[in-house]
Amino acid sequence: MGIDAKVYHTSDIKLAAFLLAEVSTSKFTVVDQKDSYQKIIQIFYPELQQKLFKSLIDDYANKRAKVSLYAYNRKINILRDILKGGVV
Repeated sequence: MGIDAKVYHTSDIKLAAFLLAEVSTSKFTVVDQKDSYQKIIQIFYPELQQKLFKSLIDDYANKRAKVSLYAYNRKINILRDILKGGVV
């Protein structure tokens, strides 16, 4: 991502998979927290899609989210593999 990238942090794997499936230009990394066993997923997305990204987060929070099941399952499986320490 370029200079115009925004970052969203979450530990919710379902939310992360949803966002990654819906915003195809987004990328992610996983970061270990020093004081916790939880890992944080950092999602990088274009600044131009900030409004869409916030709308998707709101839809997810209000249980109105709709996503391609294939894309969602693909992303969640990739995230689970990485969180378990595997390599994709």
